[in-house]
Amino acid sequence: MSPQEVRAFDEQQTACARLFYHTDQGYLQGYMELDTWHWTAPAIYSSEAAPYPLELSVTRVDHIAYVWDEYCDKFSESSHKCGDYKMATFQGRPALPAASSTTPHA
Repeated sequence: MSPQEVRAFDEQQTACARLFYHTDQGYLQGYMELDTWHWTAPAIYSSEAAPYPLELSVTRVDHIAYVWDEYCDKFSESSHKCGDYKMATFQGRPALPAASSTTPHA
């Protein structure tokens, strides 16, 4: 998540990086998305201080999505959850699709 002066739940929180990793032909590999030049960049890109024990590809993106309900769980804010762990957002609570009528017609 984006840095904060004091760690607290923020209804308009954004993410600053996301890391995916997988095994390919027996080697652990990673893929990182950064929305700006992140403060950890010197540690990530330095072969002398590589903090990740894997080959890491870095891609710069405009926005990084995250799962809102997982974020709410980390801060025990269940009243802010949208109720669907498949709903992602770039900032703040995602808008849920409008409920459609499923009443059968005879």
